[in-house]
Amino acid sequence: MASSTPPRPEPASGASSSTPSSEKIWYPAACHCKAVQFKALLPPPPLRVCKCNCSACHKLGYFLVYPSKDEVEWIQGYDKLSTYKFGPKIQEHKFCSICGASVGIDSMGMNPKRDVWRLSVRLFKDVDLEKLVYLDFDGKKEIYPEYNEEYE
Repeated sequence: MASSTPPRPEPASGASSSTPSSEKIWYPAACHCKAVQFKALLPPPPLRVCKCNCSACHKLGYFLVYPSKDEVEWIQGYDKLSTYKFGPKIQEHKFCSICGASVGIDSMGMNPKRDVWRLSVRLFKDVDLEKLVYLDFDGKKEIYPEYNEEYE
């Protein structure tokens, strides 16, 4: 395994700094059992989401948006989140400890310019997956390629 930190995709969401805060809207979200509830401040539809093909995103069903930490409000259940780490164990994948729903990834301050959550839009209320703008990211080659090769 490489000892250096692998490259990271740039935020591939409508939550980029190019959208003024005054134009963003709150999206309510919850896990399947509703023990974990939060909301994220993002641009109005259509949401731009990262569609990554790395092993984690593929197997966990992630389509991700990247709001900054101050654009996410945890309403309840933050204490119900479990953590999974893989590869170099730098990032925390968060799941509901009750129903197992994949909530997203805590970037753990990896980008000093912008500390973000990578949240799964599958948990957002009334988000139509057919109307999202998908931005493909080749995570198999760009993120932990040595880890992905173990499964090929």
